Amino acid sequence: MEAPERSAAVAAHDAGAKVLIVEKMTAAAIRNWPLRTFISPQNNAAAQQHIQALSSGTLDQQTLDSCLHWMSQNNDFIRELGGEVEICPPGATFPSLPGAETMIRYRVKASESERGGESLWSLLARNVEARKIRIHRRTAVTKLLRAEDEIIGVEANQAGRRIRIGAKRAVILTTGGFEYNEEMKREYLAGYPIYAYGHRGNTGDGVKLAQDAADLWHMKSVAAPMGFKFPEYESAFIMRMPADGYIIVDQDGRRFCNETGLEHYSMWMAVTTFDMDRAPILAHTVVCHI
Repeated sequence: MEAPERSAAVAAHDAGAKVLIVEKMTAAAIRNWPLRTFISPQNNAAAQQHIQALSSGTLDQQTLDSCLHWMSQNNDFIRELGGEVEICPPGATFPSLPGAETMIRYRVKASESERGGESLWSLLARNVEARKIRIHRRTAVTKLLRAEDEIIGVEANQAGRRIRIGAKRAVILTTGGFEYNEEMKREYLAGYPIYAYGHRGNTGDGVKLAQDAADLWHMKSVAAPMGFKFPEYESAFIMRMPADGYIIVDQDGRRFCNETGLEHYSMWMAVTTFDMDRAPILAHTVVCHI
């Protein structure tokens, strides 16, 4: 994911590190970044309660404390880089959970010509360029290099040529999801097929690198609304109805859910219920952004 990648690069540089960004996509592909908002929550007991509810109480206290400590500084970080922030609807993704009022959504104030996440991307890109941080594009990392228990660099494929890059202090993985990796979706997610509307470069490469170094958890976590998939298009299309007055049916034409009670990012739950009498899952038109 390119925004976390550049955020980490800027922060590491300002802390005194010599930084190199390695990414497999081109600059043009990266610029078309869809996310336009980010969360900068309050760091208090209510926020802790909300995140614990989201994770069904599985987060350890150290991880939770660290998460909120740094997330609550997102707005300050943006301002330090020269950007302005503004509150952006909607509010919390799960407003019915306790502490939802602390999950405030923001965006970088954009010019009239900027769309989607371009304002955030442009701000980070300008700061990377100002610091003269080097970038290797079209360079796919294929392996983490180790010396006993220490990660000392990476091996990568650069235009068909294998290269090795050493790291004296750290390797930071800022990876996207795996919505364009069919094998991983079958392995980790409930229901199949699941179609993506995210970036086609999200094939799980970084996730696999992380799995080689440490155990990963919450591999079944997914943000997925419903949508439509047409054979002639590679990407799926998200379903956004402007008002009530419609129903959603499964492949047999049967209504199977309360349309007005669906939370946008958890619509996948409604279509992954297994029907023991008919064998298949209820529906196959899930749109997924992991």
